[in-house]
Amino acid sequence: MKKDHSSIRCEGHGNAQAAYVCMHIFESPTQRWFGSFPEANNLWPDAWCFSCQASFLREGEWNERNEIDLKVKTICNGCYTEARCQSVLYPDEAEKTRWDGYLDSCCAELERKQEKFRRDFGIDKYRRWDWDQATGQLVFSNKNVPAVIADFVFIGSFSTISNTWLWAWANFGLAENLRAQMLEVRNVGERENFPYLAEGRWSADEEHGWHMAAVAVHVLGAIGVYRTPGETGATFLALTGAKKV
Repeated sequence: MKKDHSSIRCEGHGNAQAAYVCMHIFESPTQRWFGSFPEANNLWPDAWCFSCQASFLREGEWNERNEIDLKVKTICNGCYTEARCQSVLYPDEAEKTRWDGYLDSCCAELERKQEKFRRDFGIDKYRRWDWDQATGQLVFSNKNVPAVIADFVFIGSFSTISNTWLWAWANFGLAENLRAQMLEVRNVGERENFPYLAEGRWSADEEHGWHMAAVAVHVLGAIGVYRTPGETGATFLALTGAKKV
């Protein structure tokens, strides 16, 4: 497929960058997308559907022998992002039931861990929190006196502007060492066919953020979660350790 993310004009998004998908995805985005995961230098990787994947696997790459089966559609990066957000809705009822059971188990585990964390460290007593990407530490304090220091990694964030969830592994503005752990969660999503874990961004509300945080805590064996609010949403942190000071 093409790789040139040149500028194009979109009626809905104005001046944008070109992205490339197969015609099947363009016509019906609510399905599993195949291709590479987003990277810092390629935020909108070429994507194709399940049937086109068979042609890709036949050669192990796209070349002149199998691209004849591929009808490529050029869209803007904004349309690409909006369409890809819909892809997480594709699982059938049996897969949804399996996902719901997994999620319920993770949420119950998080509830127990959150209660223990509050009990052990009295987090509700502290009026200020500060996190630092350089140190990977979240500090709870009163009157500028630190009381509890927790080690953390980023889980992801919920945006009230776009009403989307963004996994930390797909947020390239975050420190690499504080987001790379979420690749373990993505791997679970790939292995178990749980698209909410394997897609970087999708339409969500804040409850989804807590659900994804619960999964991350389970996968990483973390001790709890802390939600840090902002003007345009909230960021969720997985706490991997803590101590009183």
